[in-house]
Amino acid sequence: MAVSTALLNQSADNLREVLRRNRERYHQQLLGREPAGWDYCVLTASTLQQARGYKLELERRRRAGWLPQDTLYLVVPDLRERCIGS
Repeated sequence: MAVSTALLNQSADNLREVLRRNRERYHQQLLGREPAGWDYCVLTASTLQQARGYKLELERRRRAGWLPQDTLYLVVPDLRERCIGS
């Protein structure tokens, strides 16, 4: 079934608008003008070394202002470095 060019253009315009609104909301969250979408963000890591790397990256992004300041970020390595997640 062929999709009309007008429908494709409308879908692309809708997607652009959704992306624009999401960028604006994210920017407002970074400025503290709007609450973040979550209170906690928990990342699991396969190893202690991977967890350390994640923590360093999260801290770098927080200092750069790329993460909402009111969200608590936690990195948890798998127990005994057994890969329990997917």
